[in-house]
This record gives sequence, structure tokens and C-alpha cells, in this order.
Amino acid sequence: MNMTDFSTYRAAPLVPALTGGLRKLRQTGFVIEETYWGYSVVDTGSPRVSLVLTQLLVMCVGAMCAASAVAQLMLSPIEDILFRSPLIAGCFAFALLLMWFATRGLSSRFEVDTNLSELREVIRNRTGRFTIRARHGFDATGSVYIERTGVSTGQLCLRFRNSTGRLLIATGCTADLERVRDRMGRDMIVNNRS
Repeated sequence: MNMTDFSTYRAAPLVPALTGGLRKLRQTGFVIEETYWGYSVVDTGSPRVSLVLTQLLVMCVGAMCAASAVAQLMLSPIEDILFRSPLIAGCFAFALLLMWFATRGLSSRFEVDTNLSELREVIRNRTGRFTIRARHGFDATGSVYIERTGVSTGQLCLRFRNSTGRLLIATGCTADLERVRDRMGRDMIVNNRS
């Protein structure tokens, strides 16, 4: 296996540790999937708790909007339906939008496309369909670095050029993250500047 051969590489998920009597809610780990256009960094850990809670809250608000629209439709007198129809349609549309967001999925991946020189942030929904959340050109990349979160664990992050914005790419063992950091740095930063 040479330095750039990641076709069979799998980072082992870490077992959640007990910290201060509280169990960590997020398992870490990632997998590199090779493709003809580049490679994908796929998160194999459990989803972030904040994402799950946000989607749950959005689903509840969407259900309340839909219930409100149905109640307005059913309880309004027949003569008032014409005047209330824009409000009812707006409530239904807003409810559909919120419920679509809440069911987008929890599984995320980052696709490094070396042919198009872009990094795509992709979410996989529960039925297996992919939705591109964001696209970032390689020219916007400032650095790829590891933030240490423990003795042997860390987070692989990407910082944008001339900005404080960053993306969390993967979490896991720092030894595994270093190889991916070196490859992403070579593909996204070094090759882009030549």
C-alpha cells in the first residue's frame, strides 16, 4: 500500500468513553470511499445530538403548522374560506418546507472531487438519496488541520481562505486523521496553487 492508496482504508470507530460519569453521546469514525472522480470522507459515527434535536424541533413545528392549516380549513365558515385560502395555503407550504428539512437525513459525507476541483458537503436521507448541501471550490481552501479533542482523538477541520469559517470533516483517531489531512492538503491546496 503506497501513500495515496486509500481504497481499502477504514478508520475504526472509537468506543464511547466515560467522561466524568457521563457517557459521550457521539461515536466517532470515518471511512474513505474511492471513486473515479476523487474520494469521499464518510462519517460512520452516530449523528450529532444537536442535529437530531434540531430536526425533531423542526418536525414538531411543521406538524403544528399543518394541523393549524387543517383546523382553519375545517373550522372556518364556508363564506370565509375564499378570504382565508392564502393563509391556509401558506401554512401548508410552510409545513411542507419544514417537514422536508426535518427528513433530509442525518448521515453526512464530504466528497473531494479532483476533476471539478471542489469539495461537496452531502447529506444522505433515510431512503438513501443524496442531497448536496454546499459546494466549495479548492481555491477557497485556506488550510486543512486537526484539532485535538483528547489524548489520541481529534477533529479534521478545513478553514476557508481569508475567513474564520471552518468545516468539520471527520472525527476519530489522530493517526488516521493525519493521513487524510495530508491527502486533502495535497489535493486541495498544493495542486490548486500549481
